[in-house]
Amino acid sequence: MVNAGYGAERIAVTNAFEMARAYDVPIQAEVVLVDDVTISVDLRREAKGPRPLDPAEAQAALALQAAGLRETVTQLVRRPNQSWILIGSNEERLVETLGEGVAANILAVAEVADLPARPKPGWE
Repeated sequence: MVNAGYGAERIAVTNAFEMARAYDVPIQAEVVLVDDVTISVDLRREAKGPRPLDPAEAQAALALQAAGLRETVTQLVRRPNQSWILIGSNEERLVETLGEGVAANILAVAEVADLPARPKPGWE
């Protein structure tokens, strides 16, 4: 983006977790890059075996976070004259993360680039 003429001051980089907590898009940069949009679905899908059921409080917090991400991404992509880059695993997981309607609105106006997956951290 810098090579395309955007100065660093015109680009904001954030992640889905921070966006979900905000329930708003406080970022006023010309280009907003949001990383890990599909991380919640990615972690569930890539789990190695069944997980115990989370307590009700944790489930409620996760539901609020998911709703916050949907609302914030919706606000971001509806802004006039706003450029944005959403980074996620694939279109299927984007639909699962943001819901069919929000994902359809995004995919209707976005250019989708299939890039090789980033290396996973060596946590195992």
